[in-house]
Amino acid sequence: MKKLVILGSTGSIGRQTLDVVRRFPAKFKVAGLAAGNNVELLRSQVAEFRPAYYSSLASLEVSGTKRLSPEEMAVAEGADIVVVAMSGRAGLGPTLAALRAGKPVALANKETLVMAGELVMREAKRDGALRRWTANTRPSGSAWKRTRRPCGGSS
Repeated sequence: MKKLVILGSTGSIGRQTLDVVRRFPAKFKVAGLAAGNNVELLRSQVAEFRPAYYSSLASLEVSGTKRLSPEEMAVAEGADIVVVAMSGRAGLGPTLAALRAGKPVALANKETLVMAGELVMREAKRDGALRRWTANTRPSGSAWKRTRRPCGGSS
């Protein structure tokens, strides 16, 4: 079972990630949730998924869950994959923190790469996180050959 930290859980990508967790509860567990100011949705997500950690820009206290910054959550024990779906430059710090801690990052934030793509890629390669992640997610052997198609190609 993979434990996810979802940074930007109340946005579109974060909500879709939580839908995947709902569909595959034996494969995924939520370790942490971070949101901006959508307190009510974050509160309901915390109640449903019971993460160990949460973060919010707004004033929010949740009993039984530890409040951390997004950077702290990205490196927290128990986080197997860090989903960075925070908008703008807010995603850069947690992305770099996770990569430096050797955690795989699922980046859904183009601004992070626009601002610091070279640095992010260097950090991902430095610890081998990029190689581990692609090796673990890419189909192997004949399955890989069957699924590879040029952009715009049909089956």
